[in-house]
Amino acid sequence: MREVALLEPVHRLAVVIFRDSVRTFADGDCELAQMLKLKDRELDAVTRDVSEKLVARATMDLELVPSYVDLIFVARALERIGDHATNIAEDSFWRDQKLPTFVIPTVQKKNIRRVHLSLIGLVSRF
Repeated sequence: MREVALLEPVHRLAVVIFRDSVRTFADGDCELAQMLKLKDRELDAVTRDVSEKLVARATMDLELVPSYVDLIFVARALERIGDHATNIAEDSFWRDQKLPTFVIPTVQKKNIRRVHLSLIGLVSRF
């Protein structure tokens, strides 16, 4: 099925995001972490475009609908890899930010993203 080639841009971008998120985690590169959010949005758009193309092709060739649905699920799974990798980069970003000095040491050991947001009043501490 030649439509598998449609997944290549999704796959390539998901791998780039994953690789960069691991570098962000290992190196503490906060600038790269912030750039990954933009790449994740690009991956979302590419995945949406591929899914739309596959749906259009499925309406023209009813025999292959199950195969097109499988390809859509693969595209969505690759997109989820990008989402998880972006989460790794976001966690790395917040891990490397300095917390205010009034935070007690036991609070600093909790999930940094939630602690940071609770300090600025966006998320409750519970």
